[in-house]
Amino acid sequence: MASLGVHSMSRGGKASEEAVTPKSEDFSRWYLDVVAKAELADYGPVRSTMVIRPYGYAIWESIQAYLDRRVNSRTEAALAASLGTMVIRPYGYAIREGTMVIRPYGYAIWEGTMVIRPYGYAIWESIQAYLDRRFKETGHQNAYFPQLIPYSFITKEAEHVEGFAPELALVTKGGGKELEEPLVVRPTSETIINHMFAQWVQSYRDLPLLLNQWANVHRWEMRTRPFVRTLEFLWQEGHTAHATPEEAEAEALAMIQLYAEFATTQAAMPVVVGRKSKLESFAGANVTYTIEAMMGDKKALQAGTSHNLGTNFAVAFNTQFVDEQQQLRHVHQTSWGVSTRMIGGVIMTHGDDKGLRLPPNVAPYQVVIVPIVKKDTDRASVNEAVDKLTAALKQASVRVKVDGNDMTTPGGRYNYWVDSNDMKTPGWCYNYWELKGVDGNDMKTPGWRYNYWELKGVPLRIEVGPRDVEQGTCVMARRDMPGKEGKQMGKEGKQMGVPMEASAFVATVQQALGEVQDSLLAAATAFRDANIVDVSSYEELKAAVAEAFRDANIVDVSSYEELKAAVAEATAFRDANIVDVSSYEELKAAVAEGEITGVNSGVRLGVKFDVEYDASERAAAGPAATCIITRLTQERKWARGGWAGSDAQETQIKEETQATLRCFPFEQPAGPHTCFMTGQPAAEVAIFAKSY
Repeated sequence: MASLGVHSMSRGGKASEEAVTPKSEDFSRWYLDVVAKAELADYGPVRSTMVIRPYGYAIWESIQAYLDRRVNSRTEAALAASLGTMVIRPYGYAIREGTMVIRPYGYAIWEGTMVIRPYGYAIWESIQAYLDRRFKETGHQNAYFPQLIPYSFITKEAEHVEGFAPELALVTKGGGKELEEPLVVRPTSETIINHMFAQWVQSYRDLPLLLNQWANVHRWEMRTRPFVRTLEFLWQEGHTAHATPEEAEAEALAMIQLYAEFATTQAAMPVVVGRKSKLESFAGANVTYTIEAMMGDKKALQAGTSHNLGTNFAVAFNTQFVDEQQQLRHVHQTSWGVSTRMIGGVIMTHGDDKGLRLPPNVAPYQVVIVPIVKKDTDRASVNEAVDKLTAALKQASVRVKVDGNDMTTPGGRYNYWVDSNDMKTPGWCYNYWELKGVDGNDMKTPGWRYNYWELKGVPLRIEVGPRDVEQGTCVMARRDMPGKEGKQMGKEGKQMGVPMEASAFVATVQQALGEVQDSLLAAATAFRDANIVDVSSYEELKAAVAEAFRDANIVDVSSYEELKAAVAEATAFRDANIVDVSSYEELKAAVAEGEITGVNSGVRLGVKFDVEYDASERAAAGPAATCIITRLTQERKWARGGWAGSDAQETQIKEETQATLRCFPFEQPAGPHTCFMTGQPAAEVAIFAKSY
């Protein structure tokens, strides 16, 4: 395989003392020499692929930064128009209504893949910006490695191939021909990066090697959910090499704490930081550290991981260095990453029935300004005031959006609907526009627009009307304080009389943004802490985690009469737990008991029975059938207790309850602890929960 500047490269792609080939002698060789000797890039292990080294990637980042800024400035008007005309699609979560993914069910052309729309990608850019800055502050550099990896690389580390084999996507043809060796579409990059590390690292002077890659990866997931599990997703993966095991361990711990810092301070998502069990650790790692977040349905989300790989991959790829005592040693390594799954975590941590609720620190728009114009004569003064407020916020680096739905004047709508079907008959045109229906732009009432931006989760909404302009004040509404809670400061979380003078207005907005950020974190933290229960026996654990699932009674029946009896028993249970109430106070008292599952007020609070049986069982004789009576509950808990069980016992819990050991938290409650499974002394407690 060809390599860059092979005649002038020492082992590992390092430039030798040999001079660069003169341009006049061989322009092509000169180009390869410059790329290699300046350490911009190397060829990858797969023919025609390229590894972009940190110095080369820094040039690409400069190009990206300029073009991204210029493209964003040119497309702002177009995006504003498109945001005003997007169709709202039905979906159980806020993802689609918030126009973050495309197609009715959030997936792209191939089932399980996802197209991230601009609003969703803007959240990812916020995540990228913060983490990229923090990585560079801690000495890491960006690089890029090929997406196609030789299958033989994956098989070099035994645990690694065993862990990833079911999720691999393979390329077996290229250029219309069968490949000599299948290529794996990147599931993660430990193997290919180690292949390059083995070439780059020669001496202890080359260490530590601290790299990060922003890339996409592919894993053949069977059950997918937008932003949480898809066949392809975006992420960053850090990879480092160190001279000592202590340095590698310190790096792994530092990066998981950095992720916890981001989740807490930026995403307002409280996390439990801890160590994974052996069964739940990354394939090929000595130890995996994790941040675990509780979602709104009380399931756990693994939001980021950091792995101490020890020398496992270094041994497999012969990544060695000469230490200060001139001894040849294997490097000690780490890898760590977060992905677009973090967006799913933000949605499921903070979202409510109205849609998204975005923390200001990651929101694409921190403020939306909604002009309220009822008369064309008021438009100029309102727009002038809005322009001044917008400019003041932008000057203060606040991300602001002006809602443009009121700008569709009758004249503009006439121009929009000019029929251009000049090749059709008049009758065809009449029928076409009758089919299309009446123009609906005049239906964008203030209420519609408020709901639209609430759905998109913008933290603050500023309302400006002609009366506000006259009084020199405006109205501010907080997205984190809807409904009854918001009435403490005004209807729907509104604050009246916000000054429009630039400095006072900006100060008020900045203070409110900080309060929204803190409020979302406090609410999520309180929710999480209220839903972690301590258990001292396996029975208590099963009882705790069972509330997170369907509570199913499976009854074997051999006749229709037995089936009816089983259903009657379940019905009696339901009816015994429904009470009649005649006032709101009685309702509150009933629900507070904790045992009441419904009230006779026309509402059922979360109880349902599903009966599955073969219709043939109505016959007196026939094969035995199973009657499944399912009670759906709304409570979910994380279970926390002392753990000193075996791998087999951990597997037993997973199989019997569908709950997994999420982590051994770094912050441990005071001991002593007793293992709830074995009754033996336990050095630490663990958290078990159902997860995504």
